[in-house]
Amino acid sequence: MLVILFNTIDCIIEPNEYSVTELFVENVNWLFSGIGALALAGIFNRLFDLIRLIINNRKNNSPPNHNSSVGKSNERVFGYSIQSCIPPNGSYAKLDSVVHRELVLRNDGNFTWLNCYLQCENNSEGLSARHLRIIITETQPGQLCRIALDFDANHLGDYVSRWKMYDADNHSLFQENEYLIVELRITK
Repeated sequence: MLVILFNTIDCIIEPNEYSVTELFVENVNWLFSGIGALALAGIFNRLFDLIRLIINNRKNNSPPNHNSSVGKSNERVFGYSIQSCIPPNGSYAKLDSVVHRELVLRNDGNFTWLNCYLQCENNSEGLSARHLRIIITETQPGQLCRIALDFDANHLGDYVSRWKMYDADNHSLFQENEYLIVELRITK
């Protein structure tokens, strides 16, 4: 049963240097260690996110994206989709540590992201972004961009960091209540 599950996960999750099967089935000893438990939690979290995404797609019969306007063919349309978030939202971080988060976004709009940036909208003392403004590399429609976010984990608790994307003229490309979200739980 576990081998079938891990082989299924191997097909769903982008392949890395090692497959899930190699890491979990062939190296069972560390599976029950703290690292193994965190890895398993991350994989199951990603698996449940993918299942939720598939179910929502079937209900809506349309791909999930974040288009801020429907637009006519000559109108500028902003859209994005989150391709990956490592570590996933809801992850744990140790108190007084630096937390690195990597997001991969796809430009689903019809114009190039040029001189755009992400701005932290709610920096807090408990989970403090090291840089409040992150420059986004030039990204053509259909292309991917990687965004690295670093935080200082200063206080115990659950934190949500909200980010918006802005264009070169400092206009938000997101809708009013739309954010890129980073959720972390800071523990001892």
